[in-house]
Amino acid sequence: MSTGHATIYPTKPMKPQTLVEFYNSLSWEHIGKNKMCKSNQMQILFDECIKLQDNLLDNIFLLSKCPNLVTLIEKNLIGDINASLLYIIKQLPEEIKISLLPNIIEIMKNLDGKTKLCQDIILSMNREWLKKNIWSYSKYVFDDQDYQSFGIFMYLFNSISDELSQKLAILALESDDEDVREIGQIYFDLSSKI
Repeated sequence: MSTGHATIYPTKPMKPQTLVEFYNSLSWEHIGKNKMCKSNQMQILFDECIKLQDNLLDNIFLLSKCPNLVTLIEKNLIGDINASLLYIIKQLPEEIKISLLPNIIEIMKNLDGKTKLCQDIILSMNREWLKKNIWSYSKYVFDDQDYQSFGIFMYLFNSISDELSQKLAILALESDDEDVREIGQIYFDLSSKI
């Protein structure tokens, strides 16, 4: 691979770290000017992505067979959480996700970049199971009467079932917090218009 003002193309498959570091070091302007998206270069990148994804799936499968996986993951769900771990959790078997559900809910209730990932993990689970069980896993969150938490869970519950959304809206209407009550009111206002 050459550097300088010449066009830079990876000519052979690169190690994942090298590939990522290489492309992260380039600006979009540089990529566009050098026509880095020619068909053969795109094919190399595409092939590398497929290999990485295949390796990831193979590793996730092997991890899912480890007896202490839940404990290992729980140790990594403390402090500053790497979002990649959440992507991995989403790919794990249902029973492991259920074991990790309290941790996922705890992370999700803090509105940040990981909230959507946590919602995606939950929504990747069996809907019927969620309809029957998600309330018991999450009801402690509502004790804080936090507007943000009610909003996050209203969004989640709307994606699972009307019954869960309605149950949360009723709870919100009973709140001492005006902002939380507003979430319940908005839900019923929107429901009456449908």
